[in-house]
Amino acid sequence: MIPKKLHYIWFGTKEKPEYFETFLASWEKYCPDYEIIERNEKNYNIKKNPYLYEQYLKKNYAFASDYARFDIIYQEGGIYLDTDVEILQSLDPLLDQKGFTGFQDIFYVGGSIFGAQKGNPILKDILDFYETRKSRIIITYSFEKILKKHGLNKNNNQIQKLGNFTVYPGEYFYPYAFFHSPKEMKITKNTYAIHHFNLNTTRCPKRLLIPTNWCFRILEKCYHFFNKKPHC
Repeated sequence: MIPKKLHYIWFGTKEKPEYFETFLASWEKYCPDYEIIERNEKNYNIKKNPYLYEQYLKKNYAFASDYARFDIIYQEGGIYLDTDVEILQSLDPLLDQKGFTGFQDIFYVGGSIFGAQKGNPILKDILDFYETRKSRIIITYSFEKILKKHGLNKNNNQIQKLGNFTVYPGEYFYPYAFFHSPKEMKITKNTYAIHHFNLNTTRCPKRLLIPTNWCFRILEKCYHFFNKKPHC
């Protein structure tokens, strides 16, 4: 069983954004018996990994938290949430497995909400990957790279059980993709949470958002075209 712990990270001295209180209220509403734990410089060792510490010193807090989130869940177990994740229903049905995450679009697995039992071997593989990492890397790449070694297929339409991790389609945690508008959100009965991407846009310069958006949509259309199921 995954323990009833909700972990989130806040590095740096900036005040938390106003929207966090709204999303925190949703955690408390749908997971009332879960322990909610904030991790920061005071209760987490930011020097335990060179990549983590370097990104922290450069004030790249989002990248620093990438290592920390995997380490925290590996050491303690529970569910990690970005501060811009809104919960829509109880997470209890997800606890009876070794680990879980979900696709955030047709290409990549997301790292903004995931859970695992303490000592999950896949998380250990991810941590080992960061031990030799020197340059910045997007979390979706590192997470997917390791999951592919354990049998992940790039298929955002079905649940994939990889032994130590279950990977869910986008509708479960990412009802709209990073480069989609919230107006395109598609919530279903399977949607446990929404990642609102409020923080992730800081990783991509604004001047790149529009052209990248168009490129993503073209790739998305190509993906759906070439993966259409033949009609009988």
